[in-house]
Amino acid sequence: MNFVALFLLRTARGREDVSFWLLRALACDVAPRYWEGTTSMARLRADLGVLRGLACARMPPLVKRLDDTGLPLELLACDWMLSLFCRVLPPRTVLRVWDWLLLEGADVLVFVALAVLRFAEEDVLQV
Repeated sequence: MNFVALFLLRTARGREDVSFWLLRALACDVAPRYWEGTTSMARLRADLGVLRGLACARMPPLVKRLDDTGLPLELLACDWMLSLFCRVLPPRTVLRVWDWLLLEGADVLVFVALAVLRFAEEDVLQV
């Protein structure tokens, strides 16, 4: 959550009150159950399972390569989704993703992760 909070603080130009309420809305309304306790995170775990299923269906060589190298897809994508892509995408792209996230809800995170994987698929398979 700290990466999301920092991104919000920068986007709100230092207005802590605005950042706080935006973070609360993200955590409670937009992506509920993503950041709840370290033992559950039920929504995140469910979305990672959906992501794996979609990636296995659409990009089986990529998933196999990640698994063979000891970097399971869930471990890789967990950071992306927990940080709402603040750590992996440029700020302008993050804002676009968040526009979509605010309009459609947390399901968007699975589709964005799938798009990032598709974008990087060729490079990953060559490594």
